[in-house]
Amino acid sequence: MTDASILPLPTPTLEGVSPLYFTGEESIRLTVFNAAAGVTVSLTGRFLPVRQRADDNEPRVQMFAKTLTPATDRSASTRTEQVGEGWLLDGAVVVTAGTPTDGQCFALVELVRGSQNAFQAVSAIASGYITAKQRLPLVGDKFAGFLDGGGALRSITGSAPGAGLEISETCPTGARWAMIAFEADLVTSAAAANRVPQLTIDDGVNVFFRVSVNQNETASQTWRNSFQLGVPQTFDGTRFVVTTPLGCDLMIPAGGRIRTVTAGIQAGDAYNAPQYLVREWIEGQ
Repeated sequence: MTDASILPLPTPTLEGVSPLYFTGEESIRLTVFNAAAGVTVSLTGRFLPVRQRADDNEPRVQMFAKTLTPATDRSASTRTEQVGEGWLLDGAVVVTAGTPTDGQCFALVELVRGSQNAFQAVSAIASGYITAKQRLPLVGDKFAGFLDGGGALRSITGSAPGAGLEISETCPTGARWAMIAFEADLVTSAAAANRVPQLTIDDGVNVFFRVSVNQNETASQTWRNSFQLGVPQTFDGTRFVVTTPLGCDLMIPAGGRIRTVTAGIQAGDAYNAPQYLVREWIEGQ
């Protein structure tokens, strides 16, 4: 046997570690779905290569760190790397820049085979949300789905629709919302009429939720319409605040809309920009 002969290396037995064997034909692929600005993600770990020479008695553990700057529109950003033949001992996906909260940055690590333009996933290594303080380990059977966890808590300022027009807000592509609260001021003109706002939610076409306030809103006032979880239907005649309950577990798909439909609205009436609170998850596309 010559010095160039390839000798097999027994599978390492490391307490608490279940190494993943690569034949040299596979690659490791990192895919990140992200909704936060300024994020950089790193795939780090330790790899034990197969010894290639007879005199290579103690192959050394290799460290690796591969970075990825994902898009911010919740679309898939990927990086694929070959690691050679040997064992992936451990590793993690970590946020190295930015401050995404839980529900804003989802990572998927896979073992893939094929060419640059035609990779085929062989198996999943790990998946789940990552934050500046929460990493995703590559060993230990860490698998979570896009809709797992509490979601990212977001307070969103919407757009003012203009005089005589209704509010319309849309859940962005690649997201899913759970509605917690929605508030909008209706500034009524001097035109005599009873306005009755209604909040509707649809899937982009068909309305699947609607609730009306239980109060006539009259001329020349600023009416604060507040739709919330866990509140009774009330009216404060001093401050002109109307509260209306929302349904529980009110989920809004990507492309779904939150809209007002106001009976008796006048041309001079105007909604201010709404403020609403949602929990947001990423839905991988």
